[in-house]
Amino acid sequence: MLGLTLSLAGDILLALPANRFLAGLAAFLFAHVAYLIAFSLGNPLTARQLTWLPPFLALGGALTAFVWSGLGKLRTPVLVYAATICVMAWRAATRCQMAAVPRTSFLLALIGACLFVASDALLAVRRFRRPFRGAHSLELSAYWLAQLLIALSVRA
Repeated sequence: MLGLTLSLAGDILLALPANRFLAGLAAFLFAHVAYLIAFSLGNPLTARQLTWLPPFLALGGALTAFVWSGLGKLRTPVLVYAATICVMAWRAATRCQMAAVPRTSFLLALIGACLFVASDALLAVRRFRRPFRGAHSLELSAYWLAQLLIALSVRA
């Protein structure tokens, strides 16, 4: 619920007429921290899980490098945000090792987390690199589906 509430705050901040991008980014950052904590509850960190982290960070690093030239003063906040969302998705993936987590819950959370990464990647490319036709629609579709799947993963 905290992740959804913070995401709603981010949505509102990004929808306001004045440029509230940094405030919206912060709200979403805290939403991802909330999801990261939720995906980590009862899921102790193991050495095996650490081997799954590099692909997630590589994806975030590649995307950040792709939009780097358009970030300007937002480089540090976007770098922190990208690392956080990638770690959040990684922690969703590590839930597969938890015997107490039903497979459906694990899959919904993982797909939701990955769709959140995809949505934010589309937003970053559209905003900081080059807009393309249909980007906003794809971004919002992935975002809303991500939120739905993460929420459903709790019930599963």
